Amino acid sequence: MAVVALAVSLAATLSAQVAPPAPATAQRAELAGAESYVIFLAGRPVGREEVAVSRQADGWVVRGSSRVGPPIATSVRQVEVRYDASWRPLALSLEGSIQDREVGLETTFADGKATNTVKEGDAATEKVDTV
Repeated sequence: MAVVALAVSLAATLSAQVAPPAPATAQRAELAGAESYVIFLAGRPVGREEVAVSRQADGWVVRGSSRVGPPIATSVRQVEVRYDASWRPLALSLEGSIQDREVGLETTFADGKATNTVKEGDAATEKVDTV
């Protein structure tokens, strides 16, 4: 159940206040920043991560993907985190695999609670955390 621990940790992290990037000047959705990173383990490259932050009419969206080779063997095909205009978390969606096992996470934030649906293989569990 490493995915459950990952989900709880991620939900708690996302609920923390994040300092917003510099304000966007245009009314339309615009890209605030996109980056690509190399992931290292013990001084050698083992993977890559892509992250983009965009300003939407109703807030911010952080999207990304990553792939990490052995010994971790983790892939995130897509992750999306939605925040309101004040950087309060609204939702999280993640699809990927850990050691070739399919995983997914859907989290919504409301009324001081994070409601998580965690999928690992064919099994799904739900958990509600106070945040």
